[in-house]
Amino acid sequence: MLRVLVAFTLMLVSWADTMMGAGLQYATSPGAAEDAVKLITVSVPTLGSKDVLVRQAASSLNHLDMLWDILLPSATFYAAEALWKAEGGFPKILGMDVSGTVVAVGKEVTKFSVGDQVWGFNAAGAVWDGSTLGGLAGHAWAQMVRVGQDAIGLKPKKLNFTEAGAVPLCGLTA
Repeated sequence: MLRVLVAFTLMLVSWADTMMGAGLQYATSPGAAEDAVKLITVSVPTLGSKDVLVRQAASSLNHLDMLWDILLPSATFYAAEALWKAEGGFPKILGMDVSGTVVAVGKEVTKFSVGDQVWGFNAAGAVWDGSTLGGLAGHAWAQMVRVGQDAIGLKPKKLNFTEAGAVPLCGLTA
């Protein structure tokens, strides 16, 4: 089911105020991970002055995307979950690696223009997503991904979007 949800987010749609993404609608419980990831509707992210909005073409699944499940059950996860609930941190759109096309840029962005093909690892989105601290969700399993200009780069021409969406974290780890 997770593969179907991620594949669905790869579909391109027209610009709107809302978008589809794969993530956690609400807090999960031990042993419920495979049923916890759902296709949900969320708002298209607003950009900060140094942010780039990327129409996602591909993303991947790696261990950080599943960290919320790996930590279950543990006091660490339950403490984080309580904080996220208090901050209104659900739903959480998962996914860290992203490749796609720039559709909008913040007013201080100097490295990218609309139409650029990019790839990156949205770790900053996992630490602070603009509303919750320690989100464990880089938001790349959504149709539109807000990412800081320093967290992405121009996609190598020799890579297609699928290849580029699978490489960022693995490349950084290597």
